[in-house]
Amino acid sequence: MMLVNPYVFGRNFIFNLPFSSSVTYDEKGNTWVNKYDLAVISDSAMYTGTTGYTGAENSSDSLLAFGLADFEVCLTVKLVSIPLEGSVLIDSFKSTGLGAEGFQLYVYSDGRLSFYQKSGNEIKTVTPVVFTGIYYTIKAVRIAGVVSLYVDDVLVASGSMNVSFNSNWTAIGYQYFDSGYGNYPSRGYFRNAYGVLI
Repeated sequence: MMLVNPYVFGRNFIFNLPFSSSVTYDEKGNTWVNKYDLAVISDSAMYTGTTGYTGAENSSDSLLAFGLADFEVCLTVKLVSIPLEGSVLIDSFKSTGLGAEGFQLYVYSDGRLSFYQKSGNEIKTVTPVVFTGIYYTIKAVRIAGVVSLYVDDVLVASGSMNVSFNSNWTAIGYQYFDSGYGNYPSRGYFRNAYGVLI
């Protein structure tokens, strides 16, 4: 039985992935593709392994094209390790050549949490807030142009980011497009990912 988060109950969900039946199951009917080394369901979570890069993607349909709207993206994650290049939890970018603005929810190798805009604007924690071997619920919430980062419902960072996000696709567990910099894989378990307009 999946518990309902009262904070988002009744809101306008864009996607809702409990990862309880298969990697591609989405309560809102979006199609997700299990990519690369093929993540598996383990302990009612998407397990992305400890080597290579795996995850789920929903491509070519502007799933998280929020524009200037207020939104919340959230997931529960337990990292088993963090590569030196860091871990992408949610990647919602679009090709630079197509002129879109996207974002990443990202964990640095030292455990600092970041919400990163493609053009270089970044909101991140000053100190580490994500450690291996522990489940955390991580949220990025934008209201009136201010993005706030929460770990287990505790505010850990915030800043201005009044940007029209119009990215074209979304990946969970890795960076969708390499761009020559690596795929920034997340090593661990993902549960209850969602995106919602608020």
